[in-house]
Amino acid sequence: MRAWSWLLLLLLFSPVAVSAQEAQGPPLLEDPAGDVRAVAAGQDAGASPAAVDRVDLRAVHLVETPTHLEASFQVGAIEQDPSVVHGLFLNFEYAGMRYEVRASSSLGGTDYFAAFFRIDESTGRTNYVDNLEATVSTGTATIHVLVPRDLVVGADGAPLVPDRSLTDIGVISRGLSVYLISIEGEPATLTLRDDVDGTAELLLRHGVEQTGNARLWSETPFRSSNGEATTFVFQVEAQNVGEAADDFELALQGVPAKWDVQLPVERLHLEAGEQKRVPLVVRTPFAHAHGSLEQFLLSLTSVSGDGVGRVEMGVRYPLIPQPAGHHDTLWMHPVPGPTDPLSTSVDLLNEAISGSGSYYTDAVVMNAVESDERLQTGPVNGHVCDNGRNGTSPLAPTYCWRVYLDPGLDMGLDFDLGRLGAVEVPVQALVPTDGAVLGGTLYHLGSPETVEEVGYSYTTQEYTPVADVVGGDPVNIGLDETVLLSATVVPRPEADLVPYAPDAGLVLVLELETDRLDYALFGPHEEPALLPGGFLRLPLLEYSDPVDQVFSAADALRLEVVTEQERMLNPGDTAVFAVDVAHAGERGTFDARVVGGNVEWASLLGPTTFTLEGNETQRLSVRVTAPADAPDEAVADLVLEVASTSDLSVRGLLRLVAVVDTDAEHPDDAEQAAALAQNAGRNSPGPVAPLLLAAVALLALARRRGPDRR
Repeated sequence: MRAWSWLLLLLLFSPVAVSAQEAQGPPLLEDPAGDVRAVAAGQDAGASPAAVDRVDLRAVHLVETPTHLEASFQVGAIEQDPSVVHGLFLNFEYAGMRYEVRASSSLGGTDYFAAFFRIDESTGRTNYVDNLEATVSTGTATIHVLVPRDLVVGADGAPLVPDRSLTDIGVISRGLSVYLISIEGEPATLTLRDDVDGTAELLLRHGVEQTGNARLWSETPFRSSNGEATTFVFQVEAQNVGEAADDFELALQGVPAKWDVQLPVERLHLEAGEQKRVPLVVRTPFAHAHGSLEQFLLSLTSVSGDGVGRVEMGVRYPLIPQPAGHHDTLWMHPVPGPTDPLSTSVDLLNEAISGSGSYYTDAVVMNAVESDERLQTGPVNGHVCDNGRNGTSPLAPTYCWRVYLDPGLDMGLDFDLGRLGAVEVPVQALVPTDGAVLGGTLYHLGSPETVEEVGYSYTTQEYTPVADVVGGDPVNIGLDETVLLSATVVPRPEADLVPYAPDAGLVLVLELETDRLDYALFGPHEEPALLPGGFLRLPLLEYSDPVDQVFSAADALRLEVVTEQERMLNPGDTAVFAVDVAHAGERGTFDARVVGGNVEWASLLGPTTFTLEGNETQRLSVRVTAPADAPDEAVADLVLEVASTSDLSVRGLLRLVAVVDTDAEHPDDAEQAAALAQNAGRNSPGPVAPLLLAAVALLALARRRGPDRR
């Protein structure tokens, strides 16, 4: 999701389907009527005209609920003058972090769309966080905006907790009127502004509380899912903010039914001020629950009784699905910019509404909704991005469109390198266009990074090509003709697994090569237009977080897989995983067990309890046998857990995944498993036959999809 699109598109959905309520009780802020300032050409234009009641802010309610912050803005009128583009800006500070809620109307409309931003006061940068749900009550001239609680995190990582406050709350109401006035004989745009000073505070009453010396937080406490059974890796930071060392116990509460949540340790030792990262392995079952939220609570309790840290975590099921295996088609929605002469002045509009940067007037977005009634779609002209097909003709242009995934990419991508995708788009040409060939590139946009330069900073994202769009034979488009152009999508090797990244994106750059004459200095200059109805179909599998991560918070105990961590097997066949358990501490006794999804397929070959001397290694073998009737892509998503029987802080976890494949043949480890089981039956806890395990490791290298996914 790009930051500009909040100003262009009516994307009113939030991840949770919650409706705003009419504000109750006294407002947080009040403002008198008729105090709008009018400015033209940078000069005060006197009292506001009666036509700008929409910009005249009257009152602001801010209400805290267990799930949201509900902001309600009452203005003078909404329908009186819809020719004013209106923007509302509510900003506040929470625990050292500053945020801003933005709501904006479209020109000539009464709908509002909203987004949430985090402000980096050290650099002055405003960073996009998420879209928000906005609704309008025309009778009371009120705009309601919902902010999910989990989007607000303090500088210390604390979520919204009781007895803290939102402070320094301020509001600005801005508008750009289509009316023109004369300043010293020159026409100028009338900009309207109504400010409310940031003096209010809101005391919080809901949410989890963190006390004493214990703190828990996560940069990404909530993830997104389309509802398929999958696995997430959450990273949580645990910190002792006290002045003395302490031991802490980790515990889970309210884990949803049929979820499997695994902690690497149940106890942590933290020195004064020390911070440790704790990974959680969370496996969720199938849930067709778009528009809902599931969550649980993780707590960090001081053994000495000095404090408790808490953080809420969970999974969102967005209303608009993310691109993945069973939502592999993304429909394109060309959104033409406004044609009003004033509104096409992009810099003026942006200066009046947001105060910085430039925005596109035309946009093409894509998502998994075939018909998106929220968007006013229509033709969007391509722009000339190159002249000359392969350098043979300097006059023949290539036209381009950038198609952004919107809402943004909240999941990773898992391409099936053995399949191809497709693109189909209707293209209209007002003048004859010969030799049209569709091509392009699909890019993954990584997490935004702030780049510091001398005296300024800017935000950049890494564009990684993940697939190529390869066209077919050239097509001739006649006078004022519309044709359906198609191309093949070929995934690149690096797209085999694209891990999840916060605030990531996906953009398709479509290129239309032609033989028509359209040189920059002459020519028809009637660019071909992209029409609604196009789609991008990607060869995607269901996504899970990478399987090559080892989770061990105790330095003394390490788990290392000898075979691959992900195996493919046929129905009725067996896969054997070999894992080395290394212990660098003193002599100790350990328990081993396997948990997770389809755990009934799995068993440990050998002792489940064993003793290790210092610097000794124990090899464990896990057998996974798929049922004979297991369907294609059925998954045993397992966690091997090894824990000290005497010290809860010494505990290691390792993920092992077995995926059923009915399309190709894979090695069957049944004989090796039988030999290992027989060897274990002879009560031999030490290393098993090296040649046998080497054979297991070699056979495990057979893969169905692409290169190593690490």
